[in-house]
Amino acid sequence: MSVHDYIIKRREKKPLHFTLLDPGKMGSDELVELATQTANVGTDGFMVGGSTDLSLEKVDSAVDAIKEITHLPVILFPTHASSVSGKADAIFLCLF
Repeated sequence: MSVHDYIIKRREKKPLHFTLLDPGKMGSDELVELATQTANVGTDGFMVGGSTDLSLEKVDSAVDAIKEITHLPVILFPTHASSVSGKADAIFLCLF
């Protein structure tokens, strides 16, 4: 199922919650712990990004770590083109 279809299907049942994880503001252990905790209490997916100085390596590492512990979608929330990872399931872009 695509991420879009997953969101539409879940949204029909209830409001959704996505946890924003910023690898620029937390270490990998903290990121994994928060992802595990929020997955266990019902988050619908994860958004990765936020900081303007994120390297592709940090983003890739975060996406890999999240995917190791959960099957939930990982959506990028990029602030710069250099932090767009091909490992994520989708990208959230706000264009204005």
